[in-house]
Amino acid sequence: MRKKSWFLLLAAFVICGTILFLFWRRSINEREAEIQSLQAQLSQIRAEKNNLTRNLAEARNAQPLSKEQWNELMRLRSENGQLRQKNKELEQKSAILASRITTLTNAAIAPVEVTQDTSAEPQMIRKEDWQFKGYATADNAFESVLWAMRNGNIQQFQRGVTEETFQSVQNELGATTAEEFATKLMQETQKIEEIHLDQKKEETTSSVTFVLQALQETNGNTVTRDETVLRFEKSGDEWKLHWQ
Repeated sequence: MRKKSWFLLLAAFVICGTILFLFWRRSINEREAEIQSLQAQLSQIRAEKNNLTRNLAEARNAQPLSKEQWNELMRLRSENGQLRQKNKELEQKSAILASRITTLTNAAIAPVEVTQDTSAEPQMIRKEDWQFKGYATADNAFESVLWAMRNGNIQQFQRGVTEETFQSVQNELGATTAEEFATKLMQETQKIEEIHLDQKKEETTSSVTFVLQALQETNGNTVTRDETVLRFEKSGDEWKLHWQ
């Protein structure tokens, strides 16, 4: 019985020793793996250090730019700055030229107001002699509106009449498109041969009424002259046709 107890006690000691040995061996293996990892990192750091040291030495041993090379570098930098400045100036000049071209184009499209000595103006002006004279006076506005109608110039016709008159003429002519409206404006002047600036029914500082005559035909023969009254009213610095 005593011999069996010693045997069991010895077996327990062996088992405990084996377990402790296994834990110790496992710890040793983990430490060895950690040491190997640290050694690898240390080797990499040393290699990087050597590379940096070599690069630094090469940089120190590199020959500096010669005086001629330095001067050439400075010259190229100076020329680059000058080229940038010239490019900026060219862009500014291009913008100015574009603005001038736009202004000249608009001026070429717009009709030129004819300035004449009003004291020498004829009182009768035939249709082929009508000109655009602006709207500064009632006489000029009268001729300019008829000039715009004869040429189908909707823009200048609209400028020379009141807003109500423009809408009324559009409705009366029944035009649905700009081309049709321009055509009908030209047709309205076909029977007008001339205008008389001295044929006025009423004239005040703010209102002037002109008499406009148009030829009327019956069976191809001219028999009468139809009279139309056109009233111009002053609006600001311009005179405008007000349809009655």
